[in-house]
Amino acid sequence: MKKILLVLFLLSSQIIFAQVDAYRLGSSGPNTGFGRGLFDYSDPTTINMEVYVWGALQQTGKYIVPIDTDVKELISLAGGPNDNTDLDDIRIYRKDSEGKEILLKFDLSDLVRDNTLTSKVRYVPKLLAKDILIIPSSVNRDTFEWIQFILSFVTTGVGIALLVIRLTE
Repeated sequence: MKKILLVLFLLSSQIIFAQVDAYRLGSSGPNTGFGRGLFDYSDPTTINMEVYVWGALQQTGKYIVPIDTDVKELISLAGGPNDNTDLDDIRIYRKDSEGKEILLKFDLSDLVRDNTLTSKVRYVPKLLAKDILIIPSSVNRDTFEWIQFILSFVTTGVGIALLVIRLTE
């Protein structure tokens, strides 16, 4: 009976005392990348977390960064904003401890586009482990699809017109 209790205790203690996989102590080395889509900027002297970057940045993927990394630093690590980056609609997607999905929206456009910073109080949420930072593109995919749709009709119409002209000669 004691052996069974001991085995049950050992099995349950692994579950109870297991670390959260999204946080890590130390690192495998500074600024090491494990391949496309995984970027390790961890600090061996502190706690690090995993976050994800999606959208209109140069290097999207999974990032391992120190726990005190903020959104502006993460955007910089991902290559910074480009001409198509929509900084007035930045989003952070996360799940709370109960599994409820949360979407936080904020604006950093004045940092790049304006000559002076706005006087408004800037709301930039703190990054948490497993957050997904979403940077949308200012170029809407629907616009490209609409242009493609119109051009297909125009080219078809031109083709038919050239055929009619050729046949009437």
